[in-house]
Amino acid sequence: MRWSLALRLRQDSGLLQPATCDIVASPRKQLRHWTDWAGCLLYITIAVDMVVHAPQIGILLLPSVLHELIAAASFLIRRPLARQSNGWQPRLAAYLGSFLVIIFIRLSSAYHPSWVAHTHVAVLNALGFTLWLIGILFGLYSLWYFRHAFSLIPQARVLVTSGPFCIARHPIYLSYVLQYLGIWLTRPTLTLLLILSIWFALICIRIKYEEALLLMVFPEYAAYQSHVRVLYPGLPRRVVRPGLFQVQAPCNKGGKSRPLI
Repeated sequence: MRWSLALRLRQDSGLLQPATCDIVASPRKQLRHWTDWAGCLLYITIAVDMVVHAPQIGILLLPSVLHELIAAASFLIRRPLARQSNGWQPRLAAYLGSFLVIIFIRLSSAYHPSWVAHTHVAVLNALGFTLWLIGILFGLYSLWYFRHAFSLIPQARVLVTSGPFCIARHPIYLSYVLQYLGIWLTRPTLTLLLILSIWFALICIRIKYEEALLLMVFPEYAAYQSHVRVLYPGLPRRVVRPGLFQVQAPCNKGGKSRPLI
């Protein structure tokens, strides 16, 4: 605690006499939970794995590595937790939705390459690479705006409705849709298509849990839902003005939540 002592000059006595003491409490530094460090290390590990196992891609790997490093840093700068979803169902949907495709591609490349066999059709390769690049760049843009609220399981920290969140309520998921669609076009196998279909179903379930939580913590989220679609821009709906919604910190009305990654 920092003490601030104001002194006043008393002309009648010619002495310096202390006035009232104002106690100014400096804001307590937020301590990081162990899950913040665990999430940070997890995404750093993913970035390192990309560099080690795909060095032939070279500079084209940079956006993906940067994406994982921003995600890692987000765990250390995100705002305090207000509330999170309980139960194993939202956690299972979150963890599988985050890592199912990554693990499948990694294991298939090592043990069953035919499941992720590369196509030799030049048009599909070009189109797939273009979609992947658009998706990864849009993901970087979205993740930067979401860095103070990032988490894996459904959690409420701050409400972000600006930037890419004017385009879609879940722009990070939209970026993954573009990336994975681009990957599938370059590796158009039925097995990978099945895995991507399961992943998309998990994302839809994940969105339901996340939006239910956000509506509970942020009543103004309902108005935001009426203006912005879930995963794609909707032309019939009114465009969200930059000043219409702001990033807001939630009010934690008692009851501590045990944070998870």
